[in-house]
Amino acid sequence: ETGTIYGVPLQSAVKARHVVTARGPAGEGYCVIWLMIHPRPVAVGATFQYSGKDFDGLGLIHYIATHGGRAAWENPALQHAITLTGSRWRNDRHYVVDLHPRLSSSSAQPGSWFSLTLPKFVWLLPTRYSLRHGHTSAGSSLRSWRLLGSADGEEWVTLRRHENDKSLDGRYATRTFAVAYSSALRHFRLEMLDVNSSHNHEMRVSGFELYGEVFLDNPVRAMLESPHRFVRRWGLDSMTSAIAWHQANMAEQERRKPTGGAHSAPAIRPPTPDGATDNEAAPPPRAATTNRLVLD
Repeated sequence: ETGTIYGVPLQSAVKARHVVTARGPAGEGYCVIWLMIHPRPVAVGATFQYSGKDFDGLGLIHYIATHGGRAAWENPALQHAITLTGSRWRNDRHYVVDLHPRLSSSSAQPGSWFSLTLPKFVWLLPTRYSLRHGHTSAGSSLRSWRLLGSADGEEWVTLRRHENDKSLDGRYATRTFAVAYSSALRHFRLEMLDVNSSHNHEMRVSGFELYGEVFLDNPVRAMLESPHRFVRRWGLDSMTSAIAWHQANMAEQERRKPTGGAHSAPAIRPPTPDGATDNEAAPPPRAATTNRLVLD
């Protein structure tokens, strides 16, 4: 159901246990919920758009691998710019995000998967993702799988589900798929739902790319603490935009202030003993504020 919980501590990225009491005509009920507060990501004005050609070098993973487009490509998993985990892999798992087609396959375990975590402070509102088959033949190509996304790496939502999809049949076949989601995410996971085209559980993937709009969860800390120059630049750009907006807003407020003359504001008389002036009623007492979390 929906409701409001009061007194929730607003500690970022700290999981807290809360006991909720529900009262109604039938009596009282209790439940325990775990809450984690995440900072609200801020858009940095960086969007990675798909050109219409798979693995076009215009995605976020490629951007990270080239240090923000300023250096030669390096595998982002090997340089620890992203975190790549997953089920057992037959060869090097980092081939999943490699620049070139590779022989790349998981072990034949039901539900084979891999997961990618973006650099610290970086979030993505995804619009598309690309995959490349990981073999020289069409054998063992993916058929049924899904792409998941998460803010914390624990609670996952399905971004795209594929059932008996033959898009990746062929030697190092590629395809880009649209994604529709309304929130920025930090973790992405691809997992098999059924056997592949050869009726086994090998996940053969040698390319993965993401497109969408970039956000930072703390531009100031990103600017000061990130080891990645492009993240620090995003933080600086975000702060510069925020300062410019604030200055423009202050200038607009100053412009709208009434000037002297016939239309100047009436003088405010000294306050009366009850704290009010002749021009206005005494303001009502301010209600105490409290942190709250609205559950949908």
